[in-house]
Amino acid sequence: MKILFSSSVNLDANSAQALQIKSMIDAFSRVYLGNISAILCSDDYKASYEFSTSDIQLIKPLDSKLLRRIQVLLRTLYFGFSNTSIFYTREIFVALIGTFFFKRVAYEAHKLPVSFVSYIFTYLFLLRDNSRLIVITASLKASYSQLFKVRSESLHVIHDSAPSNSYRSVDILDRQNWRSLLIPSHCSKLALHTGSLYKGGIDVFKQLSQIDPNIFILHIGATL
Repeated sequence: MKILFSSSVNLDANSAQALQIKSMIDAFSRVYLGNISAILCSDDYKASYEFSTSDIQLIKPLDSKLLRRIQVLLRTLYFGFSNTSIFYTREIFVALIGTFFFKRVAYEAHKLPVSFVSYIFTYLFLLRDNSRLIVITASLKASYSQLFKVRSESLHVIHDSAPSNSYRSVDILDRQNWRSLLIPSHCSKLALHTGSLYKGGIDVFKQLSQIDPNIFILHIGATL
């Protein structure tokens, strides 16, 4: 089985998505023993990334997000149309167009559509018999099932993963130990944030600290 993965995320960017893309390529390569190809973006399109597979094509990304997705899509269709069993992407626009050219297309979603356009793209994508929707939590699966009435055979849950050996040392910690490790004992008010802080996001933390200097802010995961 040959899997083709494509993404318009710039690998050189200091973002959570760029790190996730690199991890996904390595994970796919280990699971499918190298039967993975990828179309990826990099400002330094001659860069050498230490992926487990050598079948990587790097393209210099355009500035516009829309044009960059079209750029990736056209290269994807040209490169992988004839010998791909599964086309895998995290971009709904690319996934929708891909359903007209590939035997099976998997779209990975981390949240529900946030705009009317993305909602329409998702709806049209799920109407296609060769579409497969991958979500990262059981609750997100339930939300998609309720919103789009997705066929059960087309909807799958695959949680975000990481090498388990790297985290075994913390598996033994219970809830109380985690609180002691992460939260000071004198803390009476806690603001918890998970995920990435995009442009301007850090200002929310500053505003919280100005409202009440006694608030302890705990940021977990992704990038600042």
